[in-house]
Amino acid sequence: ILLRQILKMMQITYEVAYVGSSGGLAAIMLGEADIAGIHLLDEVSGEYNTPFLKRYWIADRAVVVQGYIREQGLIVAKGNPKGITSIKDLLKHDVKMINRELGSGTRNLLDIHLSRIADSRGVKVKDLTNRIRGYDMEAMSHVEIAQAVNQGRADVGLGIRAAVDSNLLDFVPLFEEKFDFAIDERRLSKPAVSTFLEALRSENFKKEIESYTTGIKVTKETGTIMYRP
Repeated sequence: ILLRQILKMMQITYEVAYVGSSGGLAAIMLGEADIAGIHLLDEVSGEYNTPFLKRYWIADRAVVVQGYIREQGLIVAKGNPKGITSIKDLLKHDVKMINRELGSGTRNLLDIHLSRIADSRGVKVKDLTNRIRGYDMEAMSHVEIAQAVNQGRADVGLGIRAAVDSNLLDFVPLFEEKFDFAIDERRLSKPAVSTFLEALRSENFKKEIESYTTGIKVTKETGTIMYRP
C-alpha cells in the first residue's frame, strides 16, 4: 500500500506484482525486480528480513533498506460478533478465516505462532491447521482479507491495520513487524530507485504517511541501508 503511495508521490512509472515477501526476494534473485517489500520473521533468531537473503542466494548482492513498523492483527466484522481476540480463537469450530498466500510475510507470521501453540499442546502443526476452517483459503493482499471479512465470506483474517476501514470493520492488534525493502545493490544508482529512496528518506513523506495511514510508524532510520554485502 505505502510502496505505491511513495512511487505515485514521486511520479515514478512502475509495475507492482503482489507475490508476497518470498516471491519478492525470488524476483530480486532472478533479476526481475528492482525493489521488494519484505516482512519475514526468522523464528530462530527473532530477526526480521536480513536472515532470508542467504536463503535466496542474494546476501552477496542485495541491500536491505529500513522501511517502517506495521501493526498486524486480526481483521474482524464490526462489533467483533464472534469475540475473536487471539490466534487461538482461529481454532474455534464456528470461526472461518481467510489466510494469506504461502510465502507471504503474514502467512509466515501466522504459521510461527501456530507452531508455538502446537508445541505448547504437544501436537503437530498440521493437527491444528486441519482444524482451522478456511486455513487453505488464500488471499493475495491485505485488502483482499478485509474485503472477504466485510462481505461475510470469512469471520477473520490476519492483516495490517492500514487495510481496515474502521467504519466497516474492527481490528484486534496483536503484533508489530518490520517492513523493509530489499534492493539489488547493482540497481541503487538507477534513477527510479534513487528517487524512491530519496522519497522514503524525506521528512515530508514521513509526516504525510503517519498522518494519512493508521497502523504505520516510521523511525529515524527509515530509508537507511541496514545491511550491505
